[in-house]
Formats: sequence, C-alpha cells, structure tokens
Amino acid sequence: MEKFIEIWGIIFLIYFLIVNIGYGLLNILGFFSIKKKLKSNLHEAWFTEFNTYDVPISIIAPTYNEELTIIESVRSLLKLNYSEFEVIVVCDGPKDKTLEILMDTFALVPTLDIPRIKLNHKPIKKNYISSIDKRLKVVLKENGGKADALNCGINISSYPLFCAIDADSILDSEALHKLAQPFFLENNTVASGGIVRIANGCKIINGNVQKVDTPKTWLETIQIVEYLRAYSNGRMGWVALDSVMIISGAFGLFSKKAVMEVNGYNQDTVGEDMELVLKLRKEGLENNTNINISFIPDAVCWTQCPDNLKTLSIQRKRWQRGLLESLWSFKYLFFNLKSGKLGFFAFPFFVFVEALGPFFELIGFVSLILLAILGFVNWIVCVYFYLLALCFGLILSLSAVLIEVIFFKYYSPKSILKLILACFLENLWFRYIHSYWRVIGSIQYLRKLPLHWGEMKRIKF
Repeated sequence: MEKFIEIWGIIFLIYFLIVNIGYGLLNILGFFSIKKKLKSNLHEAWFTEFNTYDVPISIIAPTYNEELTIIESVRSLLKLNYSEFEVIVVCDGPKDKTLEILMDTFALVPTLDIPRIKLNHKPIKKNYISSIDKRLKVVLKENGGKADALNCGINISSYPLFCAIDADSILDSEALHKLAQPFFLENNTVASGGIVRIANGCKIINGNVQKVDTPKTWLETIQIVEYLRAYSNGRMGWVALDSVMIISGAFGLFSKKAVMEVNGYNQDTVGEDMELVLKLRKEGLENNTNINISFIPDAVCWTQCPDNLKTLSIQRKRWQRGLLESLWSFKYLFFNLKSGKLGFFAFPFFVFVEALGPFFELIGFVSLILLAILGFVNWIVCVYFYLLALCFGLILSLSAVLIEVIFFKYYSPKSILKLILACFLENLWFRYIHSYWRVIGSIQYLRKLPLHWGEMKRIKF
C-alpha cells in the first residue's frame, strides 16, 4: 500500500508541475506576443492611410430570447467605425418579444429576398429589413440552435467576410477595423479573433461603453479574472506558436469562402466555435495550405456573464462538453507529423491539461484528503500541497491582472484591487467547484446525454 501511495504521489506531483509549467510558459509567450502586437501599431498606420479599402463585412448575431439586451447591442453594431458592413440578426424561434422590439425600434418591413441555400439550417419564416437603416436585416426562422442560426446568417450575408457575435454583446467602435487587420496584412488568413470582456458592472449608454467597472458580486468579478487569463495569457500564448485552436463564438471574423468550403458550423455540437476552427485547420493540412488564424488583443467585445452559480454551472458544463466533442472529432491531429506545433504542443496540451485536468485535480486532492484521514499521509503534507497549488494558481491569475495593468488600463486602481482580491477567492474555492462542473460535463459527454444549452437570465445594459 505504501509503495502504491508513493507511486501515485509522484505521478500526481509530476502532472501538477507539468501543468503549471505549461501555463507559466503560455503566460510568458502571451506577454511578449501582446507587447509585439501592440507595439507594431498596425491599426493606426494602416487604416489612417487606407481606410477606403475596407473589405465589406457581414455581422451575424444569432438570437433566442434577448429582449433585454438586443436593442443596445444592435445600436452599438450600427455605430461601428467601418466604411461598409451589414448587421444580420437571426431570430432563432424566440419565445419572448425579441422580434417585436426590433420591429418597433428599427421600423422593420418585410422583404422578399430569398437566400441561396448553401449551408443547411432550419426553414426561414420571414425576412425583414430596417426602413431606418438599410444595413440592418432581421431573419425569423424555426428554432435550431446557435450553429444553425449562424449558418442561416451566412446564407443571408452579402459580403466576403462575416463576423459572428453573441446577441448580448457590445463591440468597441474600432473593433472591426482591428479584427480585419490580418486579412489585409497576413497571407492566407481565414479567421481572426478578438478579446471578450465582461460587461457586468460597466455603464453602457446607447450602445457605447461609457465607463468600465467591476460588477457588484464576487462571482462575476472572478469571471473577469478568468477571461483575462484565458485571452491575455492563453490565446496570445498560442498565437506565438501559430497554434490557435479556438476563436470565441462571442466575437470572431471569418472568411466566408473558407467557412463555406468546410460546410459551415456543425449543428450537432455545443462547441461549434472550436469545431469550426479545427475544421479550417484540417482543411489547410489536407490541401497543404499554410492558413493563418490570428488573435487581436485590443479588438474588444463586451458581453454579459452569468451572475449566479446555477447558470454558470450549466455554461461551464457545456463548454467542457464542447471541448471534448471537438477533441474527439479531430483526434487525428494528436501528434500528427503534418500538423506541426499544433499537433505536438497545442492539441496534446488541450487533451492532457484542459480535458483531463479537472479529473486529475479532483481525484488528486480528494485522494490526498482520504489518505490523510486514513493515516497514510501526514496532514501537514496536505496543507503544504494545498498552499503550493494556491501559490501557482495565484501567480497565473495575478499575472493576467498585471498584463491588464501594463498594456490595457481599462480598470481604475480601486477595480484592480478588487480583481486582485478576486484572484485569491478564485484559487481558495472557486477553482475546485469549477473543476467539479467540468468533470460533470465530461461525464455527460461520455454518457451521450441530450444536448442542453440552458438559458441565461439577461439584465438590461
């Protein structure tokens, strides 16, 4: 028994160190990647001189029950500083007054435009266009889910690039310009992602973020830390390795031609955003095409996050299930010689750390406590290991806040202090609840339980 405990302890410690070293290296890569991107100042240089050469963009916002946020979101989109774009709101069989509010606010009138169906989706019931602003189109269709609604929007769209966003989101006025940079400046760009920030607590008037602040609850503030770490440390780290595997479904710009070639979004997964990026990667590998998938750290989308544990748990279980679905569907990339850094670094990292990490973390800590209760391990060892895990977690979270302070400066000193306190709260208790949710999401996937998106209670901006 003692030999088994010793071996298990060594395995757990090695895994623990590998995970934290991996995250630490991503942090370092992310820091220098952000510094390089922002220092290049390409946005101002390029678009000041060549503003008239904007490639037209179709913005697609799938909606379900968004009556509380849809107007502010659409207003912010119509105010974007971009020379030519259209906004397509796809009402995916809503049960609330989303469509009625859009009709009243933007004076929608029916149109007889019939899209050429290239991507499969549920039937369209009615098409509308705004008589106030012709750039706004609204589609009412049968409910089919987010991926289905996005495919419908792509069929409706008129332009070569499309931007997929969540309907409860607000874009910064320069967000499209910044997100479009790689399509001008880097060859074979098929997708570009921006940073998603938490809107909870911010002051938003007429579709504009007037003041950035932290939310009232600690649960929402902890999510700000999570988002900062995921985007500033994670995504930018993978950019440095040219191995971006996911562009958030809340904010991403894509080549319509490239997405059409891979048959659009997959309606049979809850991780349609990651699945699409991996399909684009696969297409590039099979055709020996060196595609570019970029990430722009200062192209900002503001979105609402869950303000209660129940809704947040549903969201995180869904994210974990979507991750596992995508990894399994594209398992051939795992250490594939042709896939380069993506297959030898990014994909294994997502498998061993992101997918299996919650199991190792929960099993490791639970077994450690049980062994201490049974007298096989000294309680002091448990305390030391917990403190070690706490320190590593704090370093990763605080580094994300530090990057925010150095490069972006969205938050006041008072808000930064609250974010620092949230780093401690996250690592003291929230990370373990989060791991539990992810384990449950994994079990749901393995048991092939029915897909369930869940509904998030919206609040007015």
